Amino acid sequence: MAADDDGTTPSYGDHSSSYWAPGWNYQRYSNATTEDILGLAPGELLKMQAGLRDVLGEQGVVAMARHNFARSLPTAEEAMATPNVEAGRRCSDGALMSDAFEGHAQGSEAVQGAPEEAVCVDIPPNWLRLWVKRHEGEPWGFVAIRAACYGGEGEEEEEEARWARFKEAFGKMVEVPFDWAAKRTSSGEAVARGRAAFEVRWVEDPVLQGAEMDVLRRKYQELFPSLPGGLKHPIFLCATPEVVESVLSAAASSDPPTADSRRWRRGAPYVHAVAASRDRGVEDEHEESAWFRDVFRVAVEVVADELWWLVGSGAMPVRRITRGVKGVGVPADVGNADLADLWWSTAPSPEMVRRRGSVAS
Repeated sequence: MAADDDGTTPSYGDHSSSYWAPGWNYQRYSNATTEDILGLAPGELLKMQAGLRDVLGEQGVVAMARHNFARSLPTAEEAMATPNVEAGRRCSDGALMSDAFEGHAQGSEAVQGAPEEAVCVDIPPNWLRLWVKRHEGEPWGFVAIRAACYGGEGEEEEEEARWARFKEAFGKMVEVPFDWAAKRTSSGEAVARGRAAFEVRWVEDPVLQGAEMDVLRRKYQELFPSLPGGLKHPIFLCATPEVVESVLSAAASSDPPTADSRRWRRGAPYVHAVAASRDRGVEDEHEESAWFRDVFRVAVEVVADELWWLVGSGAMPVRRITRGVKGVGVPADVGNADLADLWWSTAPSPEMVRRRGSVAS
């Protein structure tokens, strides 16, 4: 397997965490698949992640995730000798159990800088397998609230046309993960079924023009009991004037998002993600309380895979999903180099990895 960048082999094992779920140890954790995660009792994944942080610390968990991901990649000789099915299984599942790395080969490629031909996945990606396991046969995706483009008197027609352009562009961008999976996996039938069932369910009402986020939360909470399971999440989406401009500008550019676009790039179109509740889930004095962002920007092209997989699997609470991203309208986050402007995943950005590497050296 591929060695770590610095040529050393870190010593990880059962001693790396203060807690393991019954029947689990470091080896099972570091090689776990989506099915393993879904088979855990509620709360066990979070306990193991907390145990790792207890022993290794935040940066130590990131280092472990990088080590496990590098270990999961085949060497050049193994790539020639190993069937694509097994290589794809390692690429898609290798570092899945750490919330510091994403379970999507495209995202891992972006973090590692791997060449395009190195990514080979002959099984459905994790987010699609989660839909098949839990929600196949019913709609899945997100509820999104329209808070823009209603227009004042005499502007309705123009603003409706602008909204129609936005929805069309947004719809193409949000389906980029399906384009990627159709292009780079042999799971065409599953991809087609998943795409047909996926939706962003827009809630539109002129009274929501420019509404405060708490008003939008109440609207979402009213709808919540009647939503199908695949749309019932602790996060919903929101299109503000800022979001509409971001998407339309990207659509009109010479480089709109596609299945070949690099993740973590600057200037990518985004949508606002809003926590359905402002409850952080921990006491204010708890260190994780500071990670919570009740509104944050999410790159549109990771909504269907990275974001949905996390909230759909219940792998972690909102405060852990948002710990590495700036909040919308949070003055303390401005200029904070340790926080990303856009959420792409819970993985550290390539820039952050480089910065931590230079500090460590």
